[in-house]
Amino acid sequence: MSDSIELSSDSLPLTVIDHSLTEPTVELVPIDSLLHDDNNPNVGTSRTNPLLDYSLAEHGFLESGTIDRDRQLVGGNKRIEAAKRAGYKYAAIIRLPPDTAAVIQDPSLDLDSPDPDVRARSRRAGYTLNFSAQQSIKIDAGVLKQDIKDGLDLSRLMTKRDITKLGVQLDEPDDLEQDYEPPASPEEAQAEFHVKVGDVWKLGRHTLSCQDATFPTLPLASEALIPQLVVTSPPYGVGKEYESSDMEDWRQLIEKTFENIRNHQINTVAINLGDKHTGNDGWERHTFGELIAIMGGLGYSHLNTRVWVKQPAWSQTPYWRTTFKTVDEFEYIGLFAMEKPKYTPRLTDEENNEWGYRSVWEMTSVSRNDIHSAMFPLELPLRLIRLHTDQGDTVFEPFSGSGTTIIACEASRRTCVATELLPEYCAVSLKRFYDVTNIEPIREKEGY
Repeated sequence: MSDSIELSSDSLPLTVIDHSLTEPTVELVPIDSLLHDDNNPNVGTSRTNPLLDYSLAEHGFLESGTIDRDRQLVGGNKRIEAAKRAGYKYAAIIRLPPDTAAVIQDPSLDLDSPDPDVRARSRRAGYTLNFSAQQSIKIDAGVLKQDIKDGLDLSRLMTKRDITKLGVQLDEPDDLEQDYEPPASPEEAQAEFHVKVGDVWKLGRHTLSCQDATFPTLPLASEALIPQLVVTSPPYGVGKEYESSDMEDWRQLIEKTFENIRNHQINTVAINLGDKHTGNDGWERHTFGELIAIMGGLGYSHLNTRVWVKQPAWSQTPYWRTTFKTVDEFEYIGLFAMEKPKYTPRLTDEENNEWGYRSVWEMTSVSRNDIHSAMFPLELPLRLIRLHTDQGDTVFEPFSGSGTTIIACEASRRTCVATELLPEYCAVSLKRFYDVTNIEPIREKEGY
């Protein structure tokens, strides 16, 4: 072992072992001394290589490679190359006698940990190393990292089944598989989770509180924690059961909610809103215009407006051709702020050209809208989150509904703090999150 490298205990948690040839031996060598097999045609793809990079960053080097007697890689070429890209300096060469298995232990993993983040990360570790499983349950596997140019196409990481489980469509609707089970209805989800008003739930790194968005105290981990962004779609009554309600009720809801957000010093707010078609008087109210006035009165200036163009919702309109009213094919996305946020470039050139600079966003709306009457597509909050926050930031969602913004935060490695008044929709959020991430929601505080 004359060519091995002796390391101190504080540099790497590995010890050079020199037992007899009948027992395992470990030799530490420079990782560059492992020779790539140039005859191996499998050099990875633009999708798999970023996944390997993410796996190393999230879990370390948990799956070994294999070398021949001359240190030429027989297996694990892509993993070793990923380790070199990640800045690994050394490799541990393990020589094993017959009938001996090599198992790598990571002390940071604990399947029985009381910490839900540690437990979830531990259970994800095995899936992260298995690409077939990774495609079906991982939605944050590096797809939104700054050094990855593949954009927002989650279909690169998820199966059609799981995209549909999200209740969203990013492109054209996919054909459902014959054995597909649709997302749980609010009643079915509530029968599973028994959410109560006042409940606080942890969904991995995220928090969902079953409470009124106007309640003065938000479910923040600390009063010192100020979310960097609000992303939400408040009620606006487009063909919904509350469309005939008085506009003054809507104004009070908006004013109290965003006054509360202002009092928590949340600077930047992104709001998706459609215009309100009223009941029997036959007139349309410019709800978005009223929103701008209300936000201005609270100290939020109007930065910009985008128009979200969606496919015509023929089956959702109550009007048909009995009036001159039009079928809704667009909604507004307004950005408001107390202080003008400093511009930070976060998108690739391709993303900027496709949607970052544009004031009109064309996104397919949710085709299966049977679990919540006002679901927006996952791509909408994903775009807003990517434009205005960095990885690790916190996003607040006051009208969580079926939990799409929570899932968007999970996909983009942000933390979501959310509130939703109705227990059955909180239950839908818990069900959708668990179905896609395999992270079990935990009731942190029981309500009444």
